[in-house]
Amino acid sequence: MIEKELLEKSHHIVDELGVENQLIIWIEECSELIKELCKWQRMYKEVGNNIPLSLRQNILTESIDVENSLNQIRHILKFTSREQMLEYEFKVDRTISKYLKQNG
Repeated sequence: MIEKELLEKSHHIVDELGVENQLIIWIEECSELIKELCKWQRMYKEVGNNIPLSLRQNILTESIDVENSLNQIRHILKFTSREQMLEYEFKVDRTISKYLKQNG
């Protein structure tokens, strides 16, 4: 869980720099995480979850960048905790219904 003070700093960044300036950053951060996940996917049959430490660190770094971006987006669009949780619950339940029940 992200501490309130740190979250407020992240919100301050987007409040000061503006959404227009941050949009390209958010897109870039997502693409950098996608790039690292693609590297893992290419080697997955060989290594499974035992990925090289450097790749693990890269995924950690990029996932934190994406999390920061998501927190800024949530702040700017004023998503409530309730609507976020309802959407999250819907997505998890849908995945369980669609994939896990088929294979279980």
